[in-house]
Amino acid sequence: MTILVLIVIIATALLLIQHKDYLRRVARAEKKTADSEAGLTALVQQKGLLLWTYDTDTGMYNVLDDHKKGFVALMPEKFAKRYTATIYEHIGKTLQTIIRGDVKSKTLHIAQTVKSGDKHYYALDFTVLRRDDLGQVKVIVAVQKDITDIFARESREKELTLRYNSVKTAIESFDDIYAQQQAIDEKDRQLLQAREKAYRELTDYISNIDFAMKTGGIHLAQYSPDDRHVTIYSGIDNILYRLKPDEVAGMVDMQSSVTARRMIGDMDCRAQKSFDCHLRTNVLPTGETKILHVTFIPVTDDAGHVTNYFGMLRDITELKAKERQLTQETIRARREETEKNSFMRNMSFEIRTPLNSVVGFADLFRQEHTAEEETVYSSQIKTNATRLLMLINDILFLSRIDAGMIESKKRSVDFTAFLTTSCQAGWGEYQKDGVSYEVTGPEEPVTLNIDTTNLSIVIGKLCTNAAQHTTHGHVRAAYEYLNGTLTVTLENNEDANDKMSPDILSSIFERFGSAMQTESGLSMPVCHEVMTMLGGTIDVAVDSGIVRVTLTLPCEEG
Repeated sequence: MTILVLIVIIATALLLIQHKDYLRRVARAEKKTADSEAGLTALVQQKGLLLWTYDTDTGMYNVLDDHKKGFVALMPEKFAKRYTATIYEHIGKTLQTIIRGDVKSKTLHIAQTVKSGDKHYYALDFTVLRRDDLGQVKVIVAVQKDITDIFARESREKELTLRYNSVKTAIESFDDIYAQQQAIDEKDRQLLQAREKAYRELTDYISNIDFAMKTGGIHLAQYSPDDRHVTIYSGIDNILYRLKPDEVAGMVDMQSSVTARRMIGDMDCRAQKSFDCHLRTNVLPTGETKILHVTFIPVTDDAGHVTNYFGMLRDITELKAKERQLTQETIRARREETEKNSFMRNMSFEIRTPLNSVVGFADLFRQEHTAEEETVYSSQIKTNATRLLMLINDILFLSRIDAGMIESKKRSVDFTAFLTTSCQAGWGEYQKDGVSYEVTGPEEPVTLNIDTTNLSIVIGKLCTNAAQHTTHGHVRAAYEYLNGTLTVTLENNEDANDKMSPDILSSIFERFGSAMQTESGLSMPVCHEVMTMLGGTIDVAVDSGIVRVTLTLPCEEG
């Protein structure tokens, strides 16, 4: 009996020891499981994932709860509340596809509205977690990842790619599984880097286009026959205006409005042709108008039907202004060339005439002649040589004016004394008997700050012309200074045999164009050019047999 009791005691002790050891192993296993679940929970939180499993035997869902730091078993009815009915139905179909063995893993993309009211996009990756000895699926694991940012970036890339056909990208699904999480992270990182690089390149490309459009005064435009609106962009994707056809027609002038309405009418009929025209805007608040070069081309669908029109607007106001300026410069150059040729022909004639006289009378000297004839020959040679010298001087002076080589230097001078000296130098050797020569001015002398060198040339030539064409009456010079303007008037009696017709007056300032210039053919053009250079004017008029030349010149008192 004692032995039996002892055996029972020993067996009981052994059982207690084994049970205590079992409890320790169970505790260690539970702690290990809890640690694993905690680590898994931390990993899931760090990656922004949602993890749950599906047991094919019980039909239960085990969701990794980040609050309870472990898996929570949910009945299908309670689990279904996490998703919409449509999404839950798709999840069930996906689970059945994997259980039947049709696929080993699958990715499902879903969209749900979160508590804040925003719409988020997720990728659900399904794969087999455990099978039995016969290979039947027992547990399926699903990893839910928030891809809202990725989806938004991809949507942006798609929009820009479809609009400008610059970048073609393909959106690939996630085929990752829970067992290859590290590989998934690396693949995602590389994919995101590639997409970010493509996005940066696309952004740089768009920025370059925007810069080129801005500097070139170019705007993109689009017209849709469906909603009948013209959309104008300041950049590739920045809408500047959205206008109705009547608004477009109201922004341009009447002629351009007709052109714009006709073009829009053809586009409303979906005409399969391009449009190219110039439109002039109404007067802008700045007081100017713009000229726009407008082009549109049709955009068709796969069936060849016109869906809308893509166009471009370019500001060509400056270009048109330069074209007009070039046309004017061309006309002016041709006119100057014509005048130059005419000048050369007339100059050639004017130079040969006195030169032939000099040569002719010089030849007469070599023949027998009397003393009286010699006097005549000498006088003619001197007269024609003087005329030839003055002509050459005038030609050289005009050339210097055309080349901008004449300088204007002002100095203070008593204008009464200056006018008297200049007039006497001009008409001195051409005075005739029966003609009076006088200079008049204000009673009080006036000191003026003027260019005496060039103004004396003008007054001297006018006095010479007046003396040469006056055979009776008077040659008179007068002046007045009023409100900062000097006015000099020179008048003489018109010769009955040398009257000036309206045609002569209209061409009196043209080179070799006036009969009033018997001295050189260039006196009046020289006077006109000098007065223009000094900022003044010269005018010639004939009234009741009196020839009156008027000079006006702004100047200051000295």
